[in-house]
Amino acid sequence: MNWTRLWDLKHLQNIAVKNEEAKNIKAIVIDGGEFLETAITNLPSLRYLDLSDSESLTETPNLTGVPRLRKLVLEGCIKLRRIHRSIGILRELVYLNLRNCKKNFLNLNIIFRLNSLESVDLSGCSKLLDNGSAIQLSTSSVYKLLTLTKIEVHCTRKREDSLHFSRLRRLDLSFCNLFQIPDAIGSLQSLVSLNLEGNKFLRLSAAIKEFSNLCILNLNHCKQLKYFPELPTIKERSSRYHERLYVLNCPNLSEIEDCYHKALWQPFLAEIDIVVPGTQIPRWFSKQNVGNSITMDLSSVMDDPCWMGVACCALLAAHGDPTNLIADRFIPYSFEFILLPRVYRILYRIDSTLLTYDLVSGEMDHLFILLLSREQIFSNGNLYEDEVYDRVKMGFTAEKYG
Repeated sequence: MNWTRLWDLKHLQNIAVKNEEAKNIKAIVIDGGEFLETAITNLPSLRYLDLSDSESLTETPNLTGVPRLRKLVLEGCIKLRRIHRSIGILRELVYLNLRNCKKNFLNLNIIFRLNSLESVDLSGCSKLLDNGSAIQLSTSSVYKLLTLTKIEVHCTRKREDSLHFSRLRRLDLSFCNLFQIPDAIGSLQSLVSLNLEGNKFLRLSAAIKEFSNLCILNLNHCKQLKYFPELPTIKERSSRYHERLYVLNCPNLSEIEDCYHKALWQPFLAEIDIVVPGTQIPRWFSKQNVGNSITMDLSSVMDDPCWMGVACCALLAAHGDPTNLIADRFIPYSFEFILLPRVYRILYRIDSTLLTYDLVSGEMDHLFILLLSREQIFSNGNLYEDEVYDRVKMGFTAEKYG
């Protein structure tokens, strides 16, 4: 028996104690409901435990009986406030999902010693701040999460490879009601993906530029963000992650043109997506076309060593009907690049959930800017010979391209 899905949560322990085959179970998924167990025992082979949407759960169960657990999912446990100290014995735990756990955690610092963690998802944990005040940031869970490693290393002179979260590659702090990102986030040197979407800070910590392994940075819907950060220089490209910067719906970002140029000159970025309110395509887009398509001949620049990529811009005119904004999962676009005798077309899709009415005003026109590296164009573009087709059918229509 490798996995089991449970609906009757009252009998989890009966399965573990009375069923000899339970010792071989590697994954358990419990489909919400009322979780009554205080401990999970006698499941030595368990690798994956999903307790999502266990609405009555206030503390994680005792996990001493699952010492080889690698992934723990507690998403949507809206009353969860305490993590049982037994989590400290999980030396193989690589993934912890606390997404949309709405209560303020009383002891989140208990995960500080989990050096095995590679991915932590705290998205939607809007009460990581003790009382929602920026003044209280120094006592918030997230501040401790990001600063304790730096303080302890400074005081005890531990080796670099003994840092807490030394293996952490993915950190999701989206929609956590954060007013500030502490400089100590720079201690997380292994980060490859950082999601700060939907927070309330004015600027990012300068420590962002220290992330020499960072491939994905998500700043979508940071509506208070005014100052674009200096981006890191990556040591080497990742074969697992596709390098991207997301800056969708940051209406207060100042000097937006400088933002474009600063991002474009980062060699590690294969793709940059930016959506901001606007009615005019910037003048520095040298080729512009009214309508919903544009074609570019790249033959003249292919041998130019200074040519880094292409910046494309689309003016999205609002229909004014918010019900149209979620009609489809994606808004599809395609950009066509000619390198005679071949034609490369990149089909690009904006996730429509990024443009839902509660995040982006459907009454405003927006500019969609897509920056593509030369590698991205020719490695991911498809060869076509037909004409560019009509692409947009949602709450926004492409009126002009550049």
